[in-house]
Amino acid sequence: MTAVATKRQNFNITPEQEAEISWLRDALGASSVKDTVLRAVRIAAVLSRETQQGGQLVLRTATGEIVRIVIPELERPADD
Repeated sequence: MTAVATKRQNFNITPEQEAEISWLRDALGASSVKDTVLRAVRIAAVLSRETQQGGQLVLRTATGEIVRIVIPELERPADD
């Protein structure tokens, strides 16, 4: 069995950020803050890969309407 190198990550967060993480933890059903952050990173990575390949994010509302979701941090910059 090989040893896995680990690195401790420490950072300060504001009460507002703590509340956001807590809300997301509940929404994702995550067992810990670490699990919450890792799941969020994985979700963001999938969405980022799709948008980088030209995909668009859409959802269907409860009424059946299709709505495009724009997440500026994930959108590909326009070609000039």
